[in-house]
Amino acid sequence: MKKTLIIAMCCITVLFAACKKEKPYEKFIGSYEGDALLKGTVSVSMGGMSLNKDLENPVPMVVSLTAGDADNKLVMTYTPEDQDETYTVIGTITDDQVAFDPVQIEQEIEGSTVKLTIDMDGVLAGTIFVLNGTFTGNGNITILDQPTPVPFTASGTISANLNKLIEE
Repeated sequence: MKKTLIIAMCCITVLFAACKKEKPYEKFIGSYEGDALLKGTVSVSMGGMSLNKDLENPVPMVVSLTAGDADNKLVMTYTPEDQDETYTVIGTITDDQVAFDPVQIEQEIEGSTVKLTIDMDGVLAGTIFVLNGTFTGNGNITILDQPTPVPFTASGTISANLNKLIEE
């Protein structure tokens, strides 16, 4: 009888160990690569005139997704190509979806000032991490033959299907 009880307890222990529940962030963890498509409009105001320029620009991306400070939190890290700056944003997970906090970017680029707010959500579809969001911003741009920087505004959408990189 004692042997049967010990065997039963061992089996129960093994069953509980095998039923360990995956934390929500675990399925997202890894690096993802692909192109993000930026679509929008840049408006420049100069001398009482306004010029609108549509943009559609693919941007190569590699993002890293790591565990946050809670089971339902995720950290996305992104370093743009040819830049030293790294951007980090926290997301909250619900099932296969992540709602990221808005990202504020402020940069000086070749004499131009750029301030952007990027707001994104992500969805995990197998090994594809789908990002969708919006951007809005403003700043001053230096244009050739203009002695002073010219103000501009920008707004649009961001979409990306990023493939999970297989680590060997």
